[in-house]
Amino acid sequence: MWLSDLRDLAYDLEDIVDELDTKVQRCMLEPKLVRSNKVQKFFSVIHDGLNLDTVKFNSKMVYKIEKASARLDAIIKQKDDLRLGESMGRRVSLVRERPPSTSLVNEAKIYGREEDKKAMLKLLDAEASDAEVSVIPITGMGGVGKTTLAQLIYNDPALDFDLKFWVSIGEDFDVFRITKTIFLQLDDPGAPKSRIIVTTRSQEVSLMMGTTPAYPLKELSYNECLYVFAQHALGTRSFDEHFELKEMGEEIVKMWRITFGSKSSWRALKRALSLTSYDFQVLPDSIGALKHLRYLDLSYTPIKRLPNSVDKLFNLQTLMLRHCVELIELPRGICNLLNLRYLDITGTSSLQEMPPHIGNLTGLCMLPKFIVGKCNRRITELKKLSNLQGQLHITSLENVVDIGDADSANLKHKLGVTELVLQWTNEFSSVFRNSSDEEQVLNSLRPHQSLSSLSIRSFGGRQFPLWLGDASFTSMVQVELSTCPQITLLPPLGRLHLLKRLTIERLTAVKEVGVEFYVDDSCFPCLETIEISYMDHWELWSWSNGLGEDSVAKFPKLREFRIRYCPKLVGKLPTSLPSLEELSIFGCPRLVDLPKGLPSLKELHVLNCPQLVDLPEGLQSLITLSIIGSQEAVLRNVSYATSLTTLEIAGMSGLVRLDEAKIKTLGALQVLEIRNCGELRYLWADETNSDYLTSLKDLKIHQCNQLVSLVNGEEGLLPCNLESLNISQCRYLEELPSGLSNLKSLQYLSIHSCASLVSFPARGLPDSLITVNIEICRSLAFLPEGIIGGKMSHLEELYYIGCPPSLRFSPNGRLPDSLKILAVDYWTTQSLNSLYYGLSHLTQLRIDNCLELESFPERELPIPTLISLKISYCGRLRSLTNHMQDLQCLQSLQICCCDQFELFPEMGLPNPKLVSLKIMFCENLRSLPSQMQNLTSLRYLEISNCRVSFPEGCLPPNLAEHSYV
Repeated sequence: MWLSDLRDLAYDLEDIVDELDTKVQRCMLEPKLVRSNKVQKFFSVIHDGLNLDTVKFNSKMVYKIEKASARLDAIIKQKDDLRLGESMGRRVSLVRERPPSTSLVNEAKIYGREEDKKAMLKLLDAEASDAEVSVIPITGMGGVGKTTLAQLIYNDPALDFDLKFWVSIGEDFDVFRITKTIFLQLDDPGAPKSRIIVTTRSQEVSLMMGTTPAYPLKELSYNECLYVFAQHALGTRSFDEHFELKEMGEEIVKMWRITFGSKSSWRALKRALSLTSYDFQVLPDSIGALKHLRYLDLSYTPIKRLPNSVDKLFNLQTLMLRHCVELIELPRGICNLLNLRYLDITGTSSLQEMPPHIGNLTGLCMLPKFIVGKCNRRITELKKLSNLQGQLHITSLENVVDIGDADSANLKHKLGVTELVLQWTNEFSSVFRNSSDEEQVLNSLRPHQSLSSLSIRSFGGRQFPLWLGDASFTSMVQVELSTCPQITLLPPLGRLHLLKRLTIERLTAVKEVGVEFYVDDSCFPCLETIEISYMDHWELWSWSNGLGEDSVAKFPKLREFRIRYCPKLVGKLPTSLPSLEELSIFGCPRLVDLPKGLPSLKELHVLNCPQLVDLPEGLQSLITLSIIGSQEAVLRNVSYATSLTTLEIAGMSGLVRLDEAKIKTLGALQVLEIRNCGELRYLWADETNSDYLTSLKDLKIHQCNQLVSLVNGEEGLLPCNLESLNISQCRYLEELPSGLSNLKSLQYLSIHSCASLVSFPARGLPDSLITVNIEICRSLAFLPEGIIGGKMSHLEELYYIGCPPSLRFSPNGRLPDSLKILAVDYWTTQSLNSLYYGLSHLTQLRIDNCLELESFPERELPIPTLISLKISYCGRLRSLTNHMQDLQCLQSLQICCCDQFELFPEMGLPNPKLVSLKIMFCENLRSLPSQMQNLTSLRYLEISNCRVSFPEGCLPPNLAEHSYV
């Protein structure tokens, strides 16, 4: 109890200090012009050390201080009575232990446990069980209030026991030691009136020790939590006097009500407030009343402005505004928050300017973005922010009009800044842009030499400063140069020997990359990634000034090399890159050669490089190859890629087929995708040994309009281990290879938008298929052999969409019993009748555009396993079967665009599990299903564009969402 009182007093003393400090800071910030001589004298006393004898505080503060002093005297006396001494040499445990609890409790601060207390007292008064000692456990989650309830019971005067004592166990749970401690206190442990209350989170402990069933303590009700929250947060019983905070308070209670029984939950309540991701645009002015607040998080909210009262939160240390993308401005008085250490405005893309005098916040450690403005928002405000750490992104540098201001920012002495971004506006046509001034500004913004990352964006100067690329930057690992349209020469970045990542983009005036970039033959020893993109006039890499190609730019650790959209680049790219794993060349229409000597290359992506005539040799490590928009000749050396697993070919001119020379060494190939190759007639001929591709599992062919057949020949042999075949938008494809039936590993077959395909192979499809998807094949007349007749015993999903309505079934035709998902459209009534036989595993059924369908046969539709049923665009459908009640597993029912649909079954809908019901664009619907109030599982109901209305009392009881349009 003594320790608990001391801890409570410490919190109260901290609150008093906060109030004193708040009052002092508020007074210090009053305008000098309105100060009286008496106020000036007051401040002189404040500065001389807060002499309480000469400062007349208001009666409220005097009362608080006197009360705290009296409590401190009482605690000191208790310490002496308990003979507690101070120890200086005790070893400090690294593990935080829970402080021991006591039997004392302030009942005036307990709310919502009256019924629980009565129930426990009733248990204690009950007859003793057969056990000699009755042990009653109280169980519940941490923080729910188990100890508080036990304290209430222990101190209740109605509890008549000769001896009562309290044992605090802590985290070290030992049944023998605890039991021994208890029994040593009992003169007669076998007395029938002995009772033990045990509080625990663990059900195992409850079962181990309890002689009666445990009393499960539930969390407080919502209204009780709201009352408790108002008491602790506002000191009132409700939000009636703070209506603007009510909605926010209710949301907090909804989120955290499970811990509102714990005292520890309230310690930080007045000091930390997190409203991250809440959907509000306005924060109430009353936020300024939270004078003890140290942490405020409003990240990921649509808030546009903070109230001016925020400048009264003098104890605030952290203000989080991450990704508040609609935030326009910060409060003007934020500069008054002298205790502020962390101001996170990362991702505040709409923020237009900094508040004035932000340089007064000299204790700031985090300010990830600084927007240069005018007057009191100039870059000179950074001068006194010497404690900044981490990232600093300085934007709107075009507003620096005095070159001396840039030097005053004092970046070279901000040693805690590790990432620096210097950015001007990307509007270069402005008359206010002056290249010479911008060069001087950038030169004056030289950072300290320990900087690890530097980005320069939208710089309007003609040359970079000499310090960029200086060897003294020994910690620089990342450099980004972006959108500098007047720069003609790259800086000597080769001197940055620890550089790992380099990004150069939109330096549109650069024509060559040469020795001024490399510097010497020991350049870039650590560089791992290069990205160069959108260099409109870049033509070549130069090896001039007597330095040969073999002596420079070896890039020994380069792993990723990307060049994108450099329309004039011809060459000559660096060679002999021993560590390169990924090479991407996009949009370089004049490039003829790729780098050579790439023994570690694993990924090669080439896009829209039509002049490229060959791949480099020695690609034994290549795993992924993607070639888009090149000539067929570029595949000449693909046979060297013996480890290739994925090959993507698209938009390749001259490709008619894949000959044996190209595929015979691709035994590791697993995925082959060919797209938009307008001259491709077939993949290979029968005489080509497709067994070379023994590992091929996935074959995709898309938009090859001249493709007639996959294989040229009668046998139609395909790789034997194929698992997935996907063909789409090949409008002249007439047939599938007869060898398709031999693919015993094929599981997925999709044929989409092949208008000339008339039929499937006479031998049928392999029995191994799990999914068959046939869509928009207008010339097909029959389903594949094996599907009709139920022979494909592994088939689980069948989609037959957009195919002709004249589809015919054989007289004994039926679908496989293994089907779980079936989607069909344009089927005749005769075809639909085949659905209702033997589909004992079907879970999802979708029927579209079946124009002959008027109703379902009386006992045919019910499929006991059906979970989802969707019916749309069936213009003659009038009603559902009267046996819908038999669909006991149905969870989702959707009926859409069925103009003549009028009635639901008289017996209503299946009620045990139906969760979602949607009825849309059924204009003749007369009424909703009967007994809808019995659909107790229904959570989502949508009725739109129907003439029916909701009858009163008809809505199901557990709806989460419903709409009526």
